[in-house]
Amino acid sequence: MPTKKKSPLEIFAETTAHDLARFLIDSYNQQRHEAGAGPRPLDPYAVLGVDPGDPLTVVEAVYRAKSKVFHPDVQGTGNAERFKQIHAAYEAIIQGHPG
Repeated sequence: MPTKKKSPLEIFAETTAHDLARFLIDSYNQQRHEAGAGPRPLDPYAVLGVDPGDPLTVVEAVYRAKSKVFHPDVQGTGNAERFKQIHAAYEAIIQGHPG
């Protein structure tokens, strides 16, 4: 029995805010890349491992936890480059956060 093809409206209704944000970020990065704008920037949400819909308190808690692990002064797990990426991602998220 063939399955009914979903209309664009039905597909859109099933799309979560996270999926939509990821699609927009990926589209923007692809356009930048095709325009020769250099390497594609990292998605700040992916760097921190949070969703775009997460409250700022969750973003801050994840940032603090990852910062403690990757801080350059921490013996064994310190990683200056990763720490810079985490900090830049956090700054990008809080600057664009609606509240």
